Amino acid sequence: ALLPLLTWELNNQWTLKVFSARENRVQPMTLTVSDITPVRVPAGEFECFRGDLEGAAQRISFFVTRTAPYRVVRIEIANTPVELVAINR
Repeated sequence: ALLPLLTWELNNQWTLKVFSARENRVQPMTLTVSDITPVRVPAGEFECFRGDLEGAAQRISFFVTRTAPYRVVRIEIANTPVELVAINR
């Protein structure tokens, strides 16, 4: 719910307090807009910002559309087969 409210521009960076279930505590993590890339998912093809959330055991990458309203169309968790994708618009 928070991601669409951020100002998405290349190299923007935010420090967020995120709950870690693994460690059972809230910890600061950094979300950095690190790239612009085309993304193809079942809902279609989108030009997206890639935001990398770091500070936990694994990086999480969020792919957010470049135009408002900013929509998350894919989420990838580093070093895992887990990927969440948009299936409709």
